[in-house]
Amino acid sequence: MKKNKRNWILLCILVVLGICGLFFYASRDIPPPDVSDLALERPVIPTEKNAFTYFNAATNSFYWPTNRTFVSDYLKGMPVDDAVIQDLISRNTETFRLINEGIRCDICLVPEIDGLDGIFPYLSKWMATAKMLSVKARHDRLAGNYTEATDSCITLLRFGNLIQKDPGSLVHYLGGKGILNLGLTQIQDLEREKSFPLAHLSKLADTLASLGPFDSGVIRAFKGENKQTALFFEQIQHRRFWWKWTHLFDYMFQLNRTTLIYANLSRDAIKNAPRCYADMKYPETRLGEGFKSTFRLLTHPNGLGKILAELWMPTLDIPLYEKCKLECNVSATRILVALNAYQKMEDRLPDTLQALVPVYLPAVPNDPFDGKPFRYSPALRIVYSVGKDLKDSGGSSLVPPDKLAGFSSPDRWDTEDAVFQINPGSSN
Repeated sequence: MKKNKRNWILLCILVVLGICGLFFYASRDIPPPDVSDLALERPVIPTEKNAFTYFNAATNSFYWPTNRTFVSDYLKGMPVDDAVIQDLISRNTETFRLINEGIRCDICLVPEIDGLDGIFPYLSKWMATAKMLSVKARHDRLAGNYTEATDSCITLLRFGNLIQKDPGSLVHYLGGKGILNLGLTQIQDLEREKSFPLAHLSKLADTLASLGPFDSGVIRAFKGENKQTALFFEQIQHRRFWWKWTHLFDYMFQLNRTTLIYANLSRDAIKNAPRCYADMKYPETRLGEGFKSTFRLLTHPNGLGKILAELWMPTLDIPLYEKCKLECNVSATRILVALNAYQKMEDRLPDTLQALVPVYLPAVPNDPFDGKPFRYSPALRIVYSVGKDLKDSGGSSLVPPDKLAGFSSPDRWDTEDAVFQINPGSSN
């Protein structure tokens, strides 16, 4: 009896030791992964040839009104005091001069990210400056000063393009995209003016054709984001607090394995960058399968690391969708400008977009969402993209019933198709 008892005790000890051994084995991390392919290249350029020098200097002279909604109200077409608008524009003369100095450069290289604060104070002022340039473009357009309005639109496009082309992170890329969209909105309003000169349409067409590439910008942004996220994971490792006295943390979170998971997610996102939205491929995730699935994942080796890496996936997926929207907006604006020029020359709209080639466009742009040529309806006076749902709804501007309740003021990206109106007449 005593012998059997000893055997049971010995067996229990062996089982416990085996479990502990497996636990410690599962807690071992891998060597640091090779992420050299995700390194962010930083060319060496003189300060005076870096657009950042001038854009940053512009923030020091920038003037913003005390009433923060004033500019937004004006850009939405709400009635405001014209004298106040003129005063805002005159107060920012030096800021506009510095921005125009910057857009003469070939690159905007932002300071290298070496920490986790994620604060780029100049970005918010750049966006505010872009809104002020939009105010100037709108004010000049309404006054019939088409040359000045055209120049302001071109400044906006080049300003945003430089920022999105060589970003230091996804925040920079999305900021540049936002500025570009402000410029595209002003161009779409400007080219609708019936008396807008053909020569200015040509200037806008040339500038629009020079924008991009957009793939390399978002790829560079992914690389910058990978570096910043790796720094975040390192911070988690270094701030283990009481966990550092246990092996439980080493079991749940392994720095190098987690870094490798996110690096591979970044690589997948980079592969998606040149694809149309319909052809993009996303890795499977277990976080969307419910709480129980997520809890089970937490019990696996490096479970916390896997969860953290997958939580960061939207930071890689959303910019790809935003890139498609930007490409769509640029291509649609190019088509609108080309159609306007054709209409001025032929006194009618063409039957097909192919009629614009090669005089007004080198080729009919493809829809970044499904990869097919942009849709066009001369009868409805629209060009349109199928949008995120990838369904051609015939140029429908209706919000799908299942989404209607979520939008108080839907834009073209919320509707069944992303629709762009063709020169319906003078805008307000």
